[in-house]
Amino acid sequence: MSRVSSTSHVHQDNSVAERRLRPIYDWLDSGNNKKALQECEKVLKKTPNLHCAKALKALTLHRMGKEKESKSVLEALTKEQPTDDATLQAMTLCYREMQELEKICKLYETAVKLDPTNEELHTHLFMSYVRISDFKAQQQSAMALYKNKPKNPYYCWAVMSIILQATRGEGAKDPAKRKLLLSLAERMFDKLITDNKVDAEQEVQLYIMILELLGKFEEILTVFDGPLGSKLQCSNIPRNRLKYIKKLKWWDEINLLCKVGKPLNNHQNHEGGENDLETVDDTPEKAHEFICRTVENGADNGYLLRAPYLARFELCAKLCEKKLNTVDLLGDTTELFIEYFRKFGHKPCCVSDLRIYLNLLDAEKKTELSSRLVKDVGISSTSVPQTEHQMQRHICSLQLSRLCGSHRNLSSDHLKALITALSLHYQHGYQTYSKNLLSTDLGPSDPYALMAAHVLYDLAQIENNSDSIIIALILLENLLKNSPSNFHAKLLAVRLYHTLGSGVSAHEMYNSLDVKHLQLDSLGYIHCARIQTEPAYLPCSSDHLTFSYKFGSFIKLDEFMDFRDRLCNSLHYTSVAVDRIVLSLIECTTLESLYSMDISPNDNKIEWDLLRDNHDLSVCISWDPERIDGPQKNGHKRKPCLSRIYDF
Repeated sequence: MSRVSSTSHVHQDNSVAERRLRPIYDWLDSGNNKKALQECEKVLKKTPNLHCAKALKALTLHRMGKEKESKSVLEALTKEQPTDDATLQAMTLCYREMQELEKICKLYETAVKLDPTNEELHTHLFMSYVRISDFKAQQQSAMALYKNKPKNPYYCWAVMSIILQATRGEGAKDPAKRKLLLSLAERMFDKLITDNKVDAEQEVQLYIMILELLGKFEEILTVFDGPLGSKLQCSNIPRNRLKYIKKLKWWDEINLLCKVGKPLNNHQNHEGGENDLETVDDTPEKAHEFICRTVENGADNGYLLRAPYLARFELCAKLCEKKLNTVDLLGDTTELFIEYFRKFGHKPCCVSDLRIYLNLLDAEKKTELSSRLVKDVGISSTSVPQTEHQMQRHICSLQLSRLCGSHRNLSSDHLKALITALSLHYQHGYQTYSKNLLSTDLGPSDPYALMAAHVLYDLAQIENNSDSIIIALILLENLLKNSPSNFHAKLLAVRLYHTLGSGVSAHEMYNSLDVKHLQLDSLGYIHCARIQTEPAYLPCSSDHLTFSYKFGSFIKLDEFMDFRDRLCNSLHYTSVAVDRIVLSLIECTTLESLYSMDISPNDNKIEWDLLRDNHDLSVCISWDPERIDGPQKNGHKRKPCLSRIYDF
């Protein structure tokens, strides 16, 4: 009877505490820290020993900028060794905002010692190690959790922690250590298989990851064919088989697998092998015959696949690499482009499909292709497209024509006539085909205006006059009134405003892009090469890692860690950090302010050899001939050197 009374009394105390704390949470969520602090003081007057109220007070003080007071409250609370979840979560949030993740580990280490059978505390301890990438501690914590609660996910956490030690920890630079750790992970998982405990797809994927890191590709194929393969319900086993057979360089089997299997998809169907389904295509003639049969089968079934037609270009490119004659087998290369354009020119992807193969043509054939494409559409300078499909074909022909260099040798008068025609085509396309579009849609005729702006920029360079750039900006502003979500127009407008020296207008246009803080690393150069970026992604990026463990997404875990490494070794962020120090030195007007600066050369932890340029140069659309193969990256080569000189 007394036990029942005690339990009900504890439950009553918890509900009272929860009711008192609720206003604090509400004020914190609404951002009113002053009110939250008042509520904390009010609660602590009534219940001075309520741990959660103290933790929330520390969090509130931190958000109010009172760091010393916040840390004082946290230190005092830590000595009291709280174990309730609400208090620990509030303290965890506070430490995360302070970027003191190591203290979270110590917090849960103490809690686990006080309550060693609590599964939730063990889980939080493991996740705290994940946030600081302490792989060894992760392994030990996961094994302790597994011994306490023998569940497969916890065992897999331990195995994954060993893999990370091999690939990102002590085994990253020691091949012998790496092999030893991966072998340990394999043996641990073999035990799980022997005990017949593997029952989830994520667990099989983890085993495949181990075998792949060990280079045991044949064993992976055995897994696909065995009982474990039946658990891979969401995986495309034929495609995965193809991946590992390619690593084994079993080219004959690749060829047969691609011929017998169903088409993977439009782009991937021509990657593996190129007439019989039981014979290997070991000559260009056999490969071409197979491609032709695939084209015919698609036509007979009433649908067109782009992949077989692109496979012809790929075969042509391979033959050119080997200095072999392509005309006898494939005919005139120009005709391949014309045929593809006639079948798929109404699709916006036509230009991106063909541009990478334009280097198969010499300058003379590019000129011929350019004129033939424009004529094939059937639109002259005095006519307009009659359908939306015809308009898209016309746009594709103009873009490919520019990629072929057709605009390079035009006189100023010809360029002005082209600009007028493009502007009229844009107006006609907008009035005819863009009236019922949503504000978030890109107008189908927008590429006309974008190309006109590019041609106006060319004209400005020829005439050495900014008038054409001003006209281009007027054109782009008009486009954005009709298609406010067209980011291509905004990016080009930012560039043109900077060309004119109009930083304020460029800033307004850049703000309209709504670039997120994480994107500053890849897109910051567009507006200003030195937009200050803070590492605000670090607190939230660790959540992706913890969620990956919780849901068993071990493959994604590796991708997230690669992404985090890219951000941590960002050239853009390092340049900003170094520039900030240089600017601080320049702004020092007295010796006292110079001495008070927190700059220590011994604390320089920049790993210059690991820095990488994350600038996304492909985001700015262009049809200039020199960008057939993609964006040029020469403009950023000297930045690491310059930053290093500044740092020195």
